[in-house]
Amino acid sequence: AVTNRFLTSNLMLHTSEYLLEGREASNKDVARIKMAINQLDSDILLLKQGGNVAGIDLKPLPVEFLDEWKEINQKWISIKKIITANLIKLNQTSKSEKPIDNFIEIVPEAEILSLIDLSNTLITHLGKYVISNSENLLFTQRFFIVLDISVILAFMLYLGRKILRPIFA
Repeated sequence: AVTNRFLTSNLMLHTSEYLLEGREASNKDVARIKMAINQLDSDILLLKQGGNVAGIDLKPLPVEFLDEWKEINQKWISIKKIITANLIKLNQTSKSEKPIDNFIEIVPEAEILSLIDLSNTLITHLGKYVISNSENLLFTQRFFIVLDISVILAFMLYLGRKILRPIFA
C-alpha cells in the first residue's frame, strides 16, 4: 500500500512532465507513463493477492480490508481510463495537431490525490490491524508462559508429594 502512494505520485510526475513538454513530448515520455501505469496496476493487484516483492513474501490482503481495496481499485481504473483516453491518444496524433490542454482537464489531480488518500487510509487501517494482532499474540504468549509455569509447578508439587509420602507414612 505504501508503494501505491509512491507509484501514484510517480505517475502524476510523468504525466505532468509530458504535458509541460507539449509538442516536444516524445514516445519515451509516453513509454514512461505506460510503465508507471503498469507498475501501479501490478502493485494494486499484488496488494490484494500477495506475492513476492524484493525477496519478501507478502500475504494476501485480509478479508476485512477488501472493501477498501475495491474502492482503491475502482478509483484507479477510472483514473487509468482518463489517462489512457486523453494522454496516450494525444501522442498518437501528429505533433502539429497536439493541443496543450490544462493539466487538470486531462488528468484530474483531485482524483489522483483521492487515490493517494485512499491508500493512506488503507495503510492506517493495516497498521492498526497489525498492532492489534501483535498485542493479541503477546497476550497469548504470556498466557502460555503462565500456563507452562503452572504445569511445571504442579508437576513438581506432585513429585514432591509422591517422594515425601513414604517418609511421613
